[in-house]
Amino acid sequence: MTDPDPEDEVDDVEGPEDRTIVPPHPYTRVHGVADEGEAQGHEPRGDGESDIPGPRRLPFGVLENLIVQSPTKGFFDLFQGSILDHEMERAMELLEFVGIANLAEEKAKNLSYGQKKLMEFAATLMTDPEIILLDEPAAGINPRLLEDIEERIRIVNGQGITFLIVEHNMDVVMNLCDPVIVMAYGTVLAQGAPELIQNDPQVLEAYLGEA
Repeated sequence: MTDPDPEDEVDDVEGPEDRTIVPPHPYTRVHGVADEGEAQGHEPRGDGESDIPGPRRLPFGVLENLIVQSPTKGFFDLFQGSILDHEMERAMELLEFVGIANLAEEKAKNLSYGQKKLMEFAATLMTDPEIILLDEPAAGINPRLLEDIEERIRIVNGQGITFLIVEHNMDVVMNLCDPVIVMAYGTVLAQGAPELIQNDPQVLEAYLGEA
């Protein structure tokens, strides 16, 4: 990107292997894809006491996957039978932005892998983040979709949102990230502008076996 604001950068942390080994807790997970879920709550009875009903199964569609990320009420709207107008409008705007507004009523489980990537990106934006961490956004998607995702990252970054991208696809790294941070075995080998990283002797030695 041209002359990025230091506070609105697209950083990349790159390493020889994925070190993420701790799975997210099912209730604290932030931006996964939900196909259907179980809800359990306390409902008042006429005598003033509380009942604990059995779990209710909820079908999660594309739209619901965005609504639950809303910073206002979000998840609780799905249990009250109502969704705030501004949440609905924001969700539809984001689905339009990523190009899958026509799938708003589709069940998430019916989406292709690439469409789920787009839905997850939209759901992330639904939280009004200041910084977004993307773990290998290029993995498993075709080149055309990757170009679309890169362009949307540029647009969002231009709106003042910082990205931290962990990625092994060097074309993606060089196209999007400045600065680039290269790591090997938990140690920072080099950091700086993409053109400097490409010719750094330590990086070439670590990843290509040549200096």
